[in-house]
Amino acid sequence: MISRKKRRDLDRMAHIDNTTGIKNRRSFDEAVAQIGNEPVSGDFILLSSDLNELKQVNDTMGHEAGDELIIAAAHCLNSIMEPYGGVFRVGGDEFAAIVHIPREARQAVFDRIRENCELWIGSCGQKLSISVGYVAEEEISDPTLKDLRVEAERRMDEAKTRYYRETGHDRRGARSGLNK
Repeated sequence: MISRKKRRDLDRMAHIDNTTGIKNRRSFDEAVAQIGNEPVSGDFILLSSDLNELKQVNDTMGHEAGDELIIAAAHCLNSIMEPYGGVFRVGGDEFAAIVHIPREARQAVFDRIRENCELWIGSCGQKLSISVGYVAEEEISDPTLKDLRVEAERRMDEAKTRYYRETGHDRRGARSGLNK
């Protein structure tokens, strides 16, 4: 027979990402399944995000510096989004959020994410940059969660492409022009 404490510990291990302390992919999949295929409504937003330049940091400063970036991104997103819903680490440097943010608060919330990233500097001097794509339910007619996921990921990819174009960095980690 498993004790209550042991059961709680096992549940935590199954639903919380060990590195970042936020909800993991399993928690995300369960939240998605709970929502199902029904249209979402209200102030519902789905966010998809991905770290910029993680490979470059891992290659030049080491994986500990890269892990520090992942942890910083998780804490940044979670500290800002937690009052509105859940933030999940869904992949190595990929995060998602299922949140309810009133229309009048959205700009301030997403500005805070950008500002917190700009202020953060890691122990090796690495900077935090996150490409974010999000979509609100009112932007798509009778959206399902799947519709929102596809659009949020598309917008995140656009933000990532824009970031690398504007910075002149290569998405594979090397500076443009140095690998020619």
